[in-house]
Amino acid sequence: MTTAGELVGTHAGIGGYTVGQRRRLPAGDEARYVTRIDALTNTIVIGGAGELQSTALVADEVNLIRAERFAHGPLAVLAMTRYRAQPAPATASIDADGTLDVAVRRTGARGHAGPARRAARPRRLRSLAGATIREAA
Repeated sequence: MTTAGELVGTHAGIGGYTVGQRRRLPAGDEARYVTRIDALTNTIVIGGAGELQSTALVADEVNLIRAERFAHGPLAVLAMTRYRAQPAPATASIDADGTLDVAVRRTGARGHAGPARRAARPRRLRSLAGATIREAA
């Protein structure tokens, strides 16, 4: 399904797809990417590169490598949402329920974030935390 709601194909299951993937998608006028995966409805949503951009995320399964750095509230970090992504200035905080909130502070090109991607990588490229992204906006 496209982000506009148009049904463009079928698939054998969501397990073979990740957010940002281009391979095995129906052809279109422009390059298409997986922009969202809905496990409840077994739906793969596809769209253009511009629809992958994220400015905020919430992550769980948090592994605090430097927990003491989060003791005094939100922290300025460089966040990476993909292994080869360019680090982007962001603010990170740990909520009372243990989830990691990250908000990118600048505009312009950003990497895409989606479930199963990892979020971490602070200034000076020393990891403070790693987590599984639950949702991105």
